[in-house]
Amino acid sequence: MFYIYNVVIIKMSSSVHNSRGQLQRIVDISTEIGEHRERLFKEYMEEKKEVHLVKRSKYKHYDFHPVNDKSLKIEFKTVNASINTYQNVFIGYDKISYYLYRKVKHPDFRFFLVYAFYDVNDATKTENIEYMYIEIDLEKSIKHYGRIIVYKKKHLKVPVKDLKPLKGLVEILKSTQ
Repeated sequence: MFYIYNVVIIKMSSSVHNSRGQLQRIVDISTEIGEHRERLFKEYMEEKKEVHLVKRSKYKHYDFHPVNDKSLKIEFKTVNASINTYQNVFIGYDKISYYLYRKVKHPDFRFFLVYAFYDVNDATKTENIEYMYIEIDLEKSIKHYGRIIVYKKKHLKVPVKDLKPLKGLVEILKSTQ
């Protein structure tokens, strides 16, 4: 069975559960869409913002880093809703643990989360994408944000009100080029 979702054709796999109890076909679809949206973000940054990023393997603890500065890491997440829909977005605590580990060894290490809010208009089949970011910091982000368990995995709750427009991150990244 095939479905078209955001101009990506996805073949449905058999109904198998993964180690977290999720249906594997749903995970396959989610992974495919996520990879497609990461490519769109990278193209957006390079073509519209003139910031060149290196895409990492999907098995790394982060998705991108600037070409000339490996001390800045970017984790990219998508939300299938407008920015005003939810009060919080989430990040897996394994990503935060990676940040903590790296920060101890490398004090100049910086970790950013970029959220792409996809507001899809079903009537016109168009997407409005709003990119927002936050820099993870020990005092504010980790100690004061709530935690939640999703699919048997611990996540950090990031308040949407704390996210900033992408232009701030663009300025930081341009300063490294």
